[in-house]
Amino acid sequence: MADTKYIYRGPMTGVSLSTGEGKERKARRVLLHDGQPVELPNDHPYVQRLVRLGRLVSPPPPATESAGNTQPAAPAEKPKNRSSSTVTSDTAVGARVTGKEPV
Repeated sequence: MADTKYIYRGPMTGVSLSTGEGKERKARRVLLHDGQPVELPNDHPYVQRLVRLGRLVSPPPPATESAGNTQPAAPAEKPKNRSSSTVTSDTAVGARVTGKEPV
């Protein structure tokens, strides 16, 4: 049984996989966490079932950077300046509420 690297997608769980035959039979206990990589035997029936259900997916290929194709990251968007918003003074608010002109 060859191990293959997968990414687990699902609720946290633990599994016991029986591997080997006869006296070579062993229980392999594995904890599965959402979004985390895990190496499992690709020919085990339970692993194949998790692959069919979409719970185990192949990890993305490693990112390779070549010297000529590197582009700088886009700059982060600056927060909007809140001081440019319209502010109503207390005097103007009082004029609208009382209907009188401010002094």
